Amino acid sequence: MSIPILFSLILVGSFLEGSWGFDIQAFLASKKKHSIVLPLTPSRYCVESNQRLLAAFDTMVEGISSECGFVPVTQSVVQEYTIPLLGDDCVLTFVPPAAPSLGDLDATTTTAGAPPMEFVLSLEGAQTTEEDFGWICQKFYESRATFDDDHGFQLLDLSSLREEVFQHVNSNNQPSHPGNLASDSKQSSHNNDNVMEQLFQTSLSSASNSKEVLQELQSKGFVQLHGGPKTSDQSNMNLSKYLLQKTGQGRKIRRDTVAFLDREQAKPCGLEGHCDLLMGMADYLNRHLDLSFIDSSTGYAPIAPATILAPLTTPSKIQAAEYGLGDFYVAHSDNSWYKDNKGEDSLTTRRNYRCYTAILYCNDDWEESDGGALRIYHDSQHYSRVSEAVTTDPTKYTDVIPTNGRLVIFDSKLVHSVEPVLTDRRRRALTVWILQPTDEPVLGEIVDVPL
Repeated sequence: MSIPILFSLILVGSFLEGSWGFDIQAFLASKKKHSIVLPLTPSRYCVESNQRLLAAFDTMVEGISSECGFVPVTQSVVQEYTIPLLGDDCVLTFVPPAAPSLGDLDATTTTAGAPPMEFVLSLEGAQTTEEDFGWICQKFYESRATFDDDHGFQLLDLSSLREEVFQHVNSNNQPSHPGNLASDSKQSSHNNDNVMEQLFQTSLSSASNSKEVLQELQSKGFVQLHGGPKTSDQSNMNLSKYLLQKTGQGRKIRRDTVAFLDREQAKPCGLEGHCDLLMGMADYLNRHLDLSFIDSSTGYAPIAPATILAPLTTPSKIQAAEYGLGDFYVAHSDNSWYKDNKGEDSLTTRRNYRCYTAILYCNDDWEESDGGALRIYHDSQHYSRVSEAVTTDPTKYTDVIPTNGRLVIFDSKLVHSVEPVLTDRRRRALTVWILQPTDEPVLGEIVDVPL
């Protein structure tokens, strides 16, 4: 499923008006696809908790409406709302349970005498799959901090959701997309050679050459290049129109906004050259980087469209991301090694097909004091636990200042973070993940928060 996408919220009845008698079992039976019940935690049965959850869902639509995040589509008894987060086939239903008898009214009921609501997360639509529902559950679970009360207590019982997420991320039946043939990208072959050579010449000392830079990429795991295409003020303004969607992950994990753009979407922003450079990177590396280590290190064969001679492929879109004052992304890996439910590490199973991450920055006159540096932890490719790589020793990490036109390429397994932005400015970056699809088992989407 792609991002950004739409999310539907259905409010059944009105729990504040005491419209009870809703048959949840009949409702679940009517679902054609997948559904899961999310009750309130036992200690949180009160109207205030229900209202807090409604407010939490409202925050998911930040930037959509200044007055009310919920935009009504119908005015019938079953009211439907759209929220741009989890997909137009995903439905969240607020379910007021059956009316209690007088003997059942106790401390677990609301102050209005009504029992607590339950929430039903379901995925409908003719083409949806179990993998789609697992993805929805994962994204919902990653947002769980949003549903805490003021004291940090969880308002929703997510035990059933946690099990669904565990099955999703540990399934080998959901391989990542293998990408597209690198040589088919708009900016490939000799055109990209010329652009890359100019980047190398701008970035290198007279004693260095492009071959040495590529050797450094393989030995250190990352390189910085200067003199890439810069982003104008007008392009940044146009890009902001796309950057309205929060990631949906908990605010303790990341606080950026993102959008995924293909070349046609990048063109009105004046960023087609930026897109061409990033999308052509896989083809350039296929032809100029010594990739023999890939074959020997894994023992797995490439899968189409990758080949032995061209093992790297390109995705269909680049990612644009924006960070504001105080925004950050905690230390993580774009493609960490798998750790099973027994806590044992596997250095033979990756979470996805990402091989290299390439980021082009868009920020004029950005200084170190502005914060927002990309912090890359040295030699951290082999850790499955992020905590093992993170250190305060400045000799063991490199901070990349996100200045306009700077390009950084790094091994996607390296642990890295985006440090908090310290200035009241927008920090923007364009990213492409260069893929290496093989017939090894991969786990699919990364979960950046522990289960």
